[in-house]
Amino acid sequence: MLTPDQNRRLRHLFSTATELPPAGRLAFCARECRGEPELLEELVSLLAVFEREEEGTSE
Repeated sequence: MLTPDQNRRLRHLFSTATELPPAGRLAFCARECRGEPELLEELVSLLAVFEREEEGTSE
């Protein structure tokens, strides 16, 4: 479970990552979450949902 500070950071990182081109998102996540595997897992999971929804709206 993430701490309140990690949750705040997660929201910020997610917002930043969604502004990046899809091809650069995973590298951004890995770089920003280095040493925090739980935060990385949550961020990647949220981005996967975001990308699925993004694909659904572009059809």
